[in-house]
Amino acid sequence: MAEVGERTLHAVRRQRFLEVLAATANVTRSAVEAGVEARACYRLRQRDAGFAAAWEAALDEGYVRLEASLLATAMGTGEEEAIDRKLALEVLARRAAGRGRASMTRQVPIEEVESTLIRKLDALDRKARSA
Repeated sequence: MAEVGERTLHAVRRQRFLEVLAATANVTRSAVEAGVEARACYRLRQRDAGFAAAWEAALDEGYVRLEASLLATAMGTGEEEAIDRKLALEVLARRAAGRGRASMTRQVPIEEVESTLIRKLDALDRKARSA
C-alpha cells in the first residue's frame, strides 16, 4: 500500500496506527502497517492534542506489553519468542527515566536498574538451564 500523507490520515488509518503502536511500541512499523508516512503521524501529533494523547496511551500499552514479555521470559513462563533482553531493558529504562514513576520514592540511576535486571535475568537463565 502506498504511504499517504497527513491529509489522508483519516480515522481508520489513525486507529490502525494506534493499534499497532500499542502492540509494538514501534512508530515506524505502526505507520507502515497503517499505510501512512511516519512523519505525517509526528506532524499530526504536534497539531492534534487528542491524537497526541492517544499516541501516548498506545505507547504506554506497548511498553507494558514489552515489560510483561520480558518478565515472562525471565521467569520461564514466556512463549520462548526471541527477545533481545539488553535492548528491551534499555528501552524500558529510557521510558521510565523519561516519564518518571509516581510510585518511586527515590530516584534510581538507570544504570543501576539495568544492571540489577540483567543480573537477575542472567541468574534466572542459569537456573533454568540447570533444571
